[in-house]
Amino acid sequence: MIMCEIRPMQAPDLDSVMSIQAVCYSGDIPESRASLQAKFDASSTTCLVAESNRVVQAYLFALPWLSSAPPSLNAATCELPAHPNCLYLHDLSVAPALRGTG
Repeated sequence: MIMCEIRPMQAPDLDSVMSIQAVCYSGDIPESRASLQAKFDASSTTCLVAESNRVVQAYLFALPWLSSAPPSLNAATCELPAHPNCLYLHDLSVAPALRGTG
């Protein structure tokens, strides 16, 4: 089992997030850095990373949102709804090297 520390995402973590996203997704799924930055800026307290040996190995973008209409993919802006009714788990990815390690 590899031990990871889960902590709030910080702006400099976006480089690692982009790298993990690049190996986890293909086609139309990867979001631009600007889109993920907008989501982070909108709700940084609900975005997390998992680190092992000071290397980000996984991330989660979670946003206070409306369950009836998920946030747009690859949008350049992100404005949180005035009255969210859920915490929407927008994107969670784990680096391939860490998968299956517990």
